[in-house]
Amino acid sequence: MTSINTELEERLAEVEGLLQEAEKRLKNYKNLEEGTLRVTESHGCPQYHFRKKGSNKEQYLPKFEKTK
Repeated sequence: MTSINTELEERLAEVEGLLQEAEKRLKNYKNLEEGTLRVTESHGCPQYHFRKKGSNKEQYLPKFEKTK
């Protein structure tokens, strides 16, 4: 049980780190300063979708490279 919790906590920390990185990189995109970032996973790869505040349309963002 402890190993499962540890693994989940590590995975959560990794995902939170990716979210922080993605939010920092949003500033590189014109007019994407305010809105909601949604991260999904498909076949083990994260996908980033951004919805501008006040809009119903989501914009797919290019893959963010994860450095190891």
